[in-house]
Order: sequence, then structure tokens, then C-alpha cells
Amino acid sequence: ADLARLAGLSAAEIERIRVGGILHDFGTVAIPDGILFKREPLTESEFAVMKSHPVIGFALLREVPALEPYLPFVLRHHERIDGSGYPDGLRGAELTLPVQLVSIADAFDAMTSSRPYRSVRDDLSAIQVLEEETTRGRWDPAVLSLLVAATTDRDEPGGPD
Repeated sequence: ADLARLAGLSAAEIERIRVGGILHDFGTVAIPDGILFKREPLTESEFAVMKSHPVIGFALLREVPALEPYLPFVLRHHERIDGSGYPDGLRGAELTLPVQLVSIADAFDAMTSSRPYRSVRDDLSAIQVLEEETTRGRWDPAVLSLLVAATTDRDEPGGPD
């Protein structure tokens, strides 16, 4: 939601992004724990199962009419503007700004949170990774700038928590 506020989006869109951010990984409920919490790198077949979670989440939630506004976040949060993401390899303008905001926040959170298969990165290290990926075309530079601003605000006294 902080990124959406910094982007100047409406209160309604900020709320949609906030809820979409909560629901985005819903499909992981169908991923076996042995894959989800594995400490070693995933095999190719395990990674294929893991990559199915956006489609599974979309399929589970699309039957609930009240959740329709949040479906793009569930289905598209692993798409990247260079087409390297999944499930559909969308590119550029095919990805809306709200989805890009949730996607980059998810990537940042994944790097700065504890995972069974790797150690936690600090905010600066995670930003450096995202900057390198932006240079290679994975992220929109304007979206990365919003994330940098949000993390800077978060680290300042009185900034968002």
C-alpha cells in the first residue's frame, strides 16, 4: 500500500492493492509442504509445481465474485515486464501498475524475509539485486524508484512501519 500511495493512486486503488497483496500467494495452499519448505534448491519438476501456484490461486478464487478485483494480483504477481515471468510471460504494458507494485514488493519481501533455502538479505542488498534486475529489463525503473522511496521512508524515524 505504501508503494501505491507514493504512486499517487486513489484510496480505492490503494485498498485494492493492499488486499491483492494479502491474497497474491493464495495458491500456495495447494503446494505440498515438502516443496514449499524445502531447504535445498528445487528440482526442475518441483519448481514447475511451485510455478503453478498463481494459476491454482486464480482458479480457486475466481468462483467468488467479491474477489474478482484481486484476481490479477493472484495470477500475475510473478510476471515481469521483460517477459521472463510466469505463468504467461507477459511483457511491458500488459502488466498494470498495480500488479507491478505488488510484484516488486513481493520480490523485495522474499529477499528480506527468512526462507528455508537461503539467508535473509538486508534492505540495501535486496535493493541492489532489484537494481541489477531493472538494468536487465525485469522491472520498470519508475516502480523500483517507488520501492526505494518506500524503504527509505520506512527506515527513517517516523516513517511507515
